Amino acid sequence: MISAPFRTCLVLAAALTAGCSGNAQLQFVSTSLTAIDPPPPIVYRYDPQQCFSWVEDSGAFTIAMRFDNISPFSGLGKLTLQMSYVLESPPAGTARDYAVGPREVRGCFDAPIGRNRFLSQRGIISVIKTKNGFKGSFRVTLQHYPAASVLNLLPQRPGTYLLFGTFESVNDPVRCKQIRDVTEADGWTRPTRDPVPTSQPDIMQTH
Repeated sequence: MISAPFRTCLVLAAALTAGCSGNAQLQFVSTSLTAIDPPPPIVYRYDPQQCFSWVEDSGAFTIAMRFDNISPFSGLGKLTLQMSYVLESPPAGTARDYAVGPREVRGCFDAPIGRNRFLSQRGIISVIKTKNGFKGSFRVTLQHYPAASVLNLLPQRPGTYLLFGTFESVNDPVRCKQIRDVTEADGWTRPTRDPVPTSQPDIMQTH
């Protein structure tokens, strides 16, 4: 079930969506099977105007995006949504589709009442090389971990969301890493990926 404080944050931020560098479109839909908004289901949309990419020396690369909304008319104040996608390597050619598991996507939604976290479950990301970075689309299921809030005396039950959208990044290692670090802070670090063998073992041939 979607918590009331988080629902309020989503509605206000989505209604007041504000380029800087790169861009993206994010849409969230609750997949809860125990409760439903009055039909039709609510789709929460955000249009980040910051989307950066970074290819590390190891070959791994990150796509990170940030949405900010500051509402002087709301007691909730500043709302910030940050997402990072860490994939094993950039496309060898012009494009590639990536399967998503629990490691690939991290996100956090900040409001004065606390920080919500998101971790990917499964999904797909399509990435295309561009002159200045990457572009593509994604469809991912996320586990939502609500913020600890003074408005709630007991921990809230995590829920799930379907996240889908598009992105177009520009290469900027510094700002990309800054966003990724926030999404991995406070114990939400991604597990280490097993190294990829540099050579294939010999294959025995039978005659």
